[in-house]
Amino acid sequence: MIIDVFQDTVCPWCRIGKSYLAEALGLWKGEQVTVRFRAFRLDPSIPPQGVPFAEAMNRKLQDPGGEKLQALLDGVTRAGRQAGVPFRFDRITTMPDTRLSHRLIAAVPESSKSRVLDRIYRAYFEEGLDIGKESVLLRVAGECGLTPAEISKRLYHEDVENSVRADYALAKRLNINGVPFFILNKKAGFSGARPPEALLDLMKRVSEDRN
Repeated sequence: MIIDVFQDTVCPWCRIGKSYLAEALGLWKGEQVTVRFRAFRLDPSIPPQGVPFAEAMNRKLQDPGGEKLQALLDGVTRAGRQAGVPFRFDRITTMPDTRLSHRLIAAVPESSKSRVLDRIYRAYFEEGLDIGKESVLLRVAGECGLTPAEISKRLYHEDVENSVRADYALAKRLNINGVPFFILNKKAGFSGARPPEALLDLMKRVSEDRN
């Protein structure tokens, strides 16, 4: 079974959804599963240098006064606690351009992608680091056992850029407007962070349909 997961590295629900998926895969007793993490940009208008976090969120929420933001972040934090992933929104100051972080995931070996994505999530959501900066991403790569100098070269390779652009284009063709978005065996798609039990039920149904 192939599970395609469209995600953005500043999407807290993507982190929650990934945690739930990992739990479901740990319980899965069926056929072998391959997970492919695909890139998606929630806000393509973010400039390369990023923008202040509160400004970006208040604009998204159409809430200039910021009254809705804290309630939203509190809700996400509670959901994250249930999924086993902490959030420290008090440490986040920047809403970064996520293109370079998507390139990093595309640039690393297949066996490292999940680990690197987890480390990017932790850098942003727990440490408040600007994951739009190459220096931060290279540090992430190094902490995941990769060679930063080699990854630095790979980040700007044409094949890496083409891979990320292909994900963006595929999401557009599939009319994906929000993430996380999961596609099982190219036919069963859904959005949102579903609990492990719901994921397992869908995986079983897709597997049975295939057989």
